[in-house]
Amino acid sequence: MAAGQVPAAHYLATPPPVLPAYPPSAVYPPYEYSEPPEVQRRREIIRTETGVLLLVVGILASWIPFVGAVGLAITFVGALLVIFGRRAFGPIHRRNLTISILLFVLATAVVFIAGAVIVLAALGSIPSGSDQAHIAAVFETAITNLLIVSAVGATVTSLSNVLFTHALQNRAGRLLLWAAFGASLGLQAAIVVLALPLLPGVSEDIARQIVTSGRVDTAAMSSAISGQASGLGLVGVIPAAMYALADYLAFARIHRGEIPLAELDLVPAAIAPPARPPAPPIPPQ
Repeated sequence: MAAGQVPAAHYLATPPPVLPAYPPSAVYPPYEYSEPPEVQRRREIIRTETGVLLLVVGILASWIPFVGAVGLAITFVGALLVIFGRRAFGPIHRRNLTISILLFVLATAVVFIAGAVIVLAALGSIPSGSDQAHIAAVFETAITNLLIVSAVGATVTSLSNVLFTHALQNRAGRLLLWAAFGASLGLQAAIVVLALPLLPGVSEDIARQIVTSGRVDTAAMSSAISGQASGLGLVGVIPAAMYALADYLAFARIHRGEIPLAELDLVPAAIAPPARPPAPPIPPQ
């Protein structure tokens, strides 16, 4: 073996170098951005403020001729904004909104379902060849029931309007809301009382048209009923204006920063009993 050469046995006997062991790289979840609570709260306040203002505009616009449908659409958008911004105004406001929505849906469903049942039952109780008196009696009963169901539905809907912004109001606004509810209740009672004497004549007219021509002139009948109820329709502006004024008071409170407060609508926690005094020290024996 030449000088300076390393024998082959040296390579065979020398173990391979041991590399350091590194821990496996950690797998981190994807980063998710979370808005600060104050940013979310501010956005909900702006939604509620804008929604209440749209309620005011929509209620007033719904009574203007030729733009009533636009007013109803504005009111619907305003109600959605108030619902989306409910978290910033405390649990009592959220509870009132939930009850208000349930009452509105319940009233609408009951009016439509009960109306359909009343109409179908009336049509089914008129056999072929019925005389005019029988047809008139059936229609008078059906129209009376429809009138009562509509009045009850309107009353429940008015109560839902009270609860919708009740927690956002001060004392004056709440008094206005309940005064508007009372005015709406009186209006519905007046409609029922004043319309009941008109029902026999309307029913006789319907029965006569069915017996003589086999059809009913709905356009002429609607015009006659609208003429009789036009005065009461104008009176309906009074509760609507009161609701709009109450909603404006709520908007003004939000715009001035009076609400929401940090402690707004918080349910007070139960008061804990006072702690017992420490036991006296034990004297040494």
